[in-house]
Amino acid sequence: MKNKRYGAFSLVEMLVVLAITAALILLGFPPARQTWQSTQERIFWHRFDTEWDRTVQYMTANKSARLCFYRDEVVFMRGERNSWGHLPYPHRLRPRTYYEIKLTATDNVMPQSVYLDARQPGPGYRVAFQLGVGGRYAIYQT
Repeated sequence: MKNKRYGAFSLVEMLVVLAITAALILLGFPPARQTWQSTQERIFWHRFDTEWDRTVQYMTANKSARLCFYRDEVVFMRGERNSWGHLPYPHRLRPRTYYEIKLTATDNVMPQSVYLDARQPGPGYRVAFQLGVGGRYAIYQT
């Protein structure tokens, strides 16, 4: 009696398919990570804008407020501690050093620029605060 052979993939064919699949996954991973980091940065700047608006409103009503750029987060200090805004940085960005921005009702801001450096390839940012022109700030890529 003859043994019936079943059609199936050999081990070599299976390894070739597995290697091609792994190569395609590895080629697609870096662009996906860059897209994710870009999304994190957009979310960070949107939340920064929201917290900034709240801080400027508080500053105009109460004459002063502060922003502290710590190593891992930005803290918007306005009023009591429970009303402070805490905003963590996206994974790629960190401040160059500790910054404490003092905002006063006389449109005085000290210091006027904050540098956020990129920990991975990509642009860093310089944030320039401009209270005299409507309580805004400008973001420049470095």
